Amino acid sequence: MCYTVSTDGAHIFTAGQRVNQTNSPSSFIWRLKTESIHKKLPITVDYWAKPREPNNVDGVEFCLVLWAGNNYFWHDGNCDRRYNAVCEIDIT
Repeated sequence: MCYTVSTDGAHIFTAGQRVNQTNSPSSFIWRLKTESIHKKLPITVDYWAKPREPNNVDGVEFCLVLWAGNNYFWHDGNCDRRYNAVCEIDIT
């Protein structure tokens, strides 16, 4: 599974994605995709940076990211930002 980290090191992109235009935490899912799995799972925990997030600034924040500037609490970010890859692999 791959995640990405922003080129400035301040944000880490996750597999969380917005499924509708509301600013509710329940509007996000985990979107998992591997060679054999393609799932959309509900997010059942809440680590949003309160009280501001998620806020969908300018209507373009559809991805769940970890924000270093806020102790890696969640916020919604623009999916079009340029990111580097960080991947999880099974080494066994």
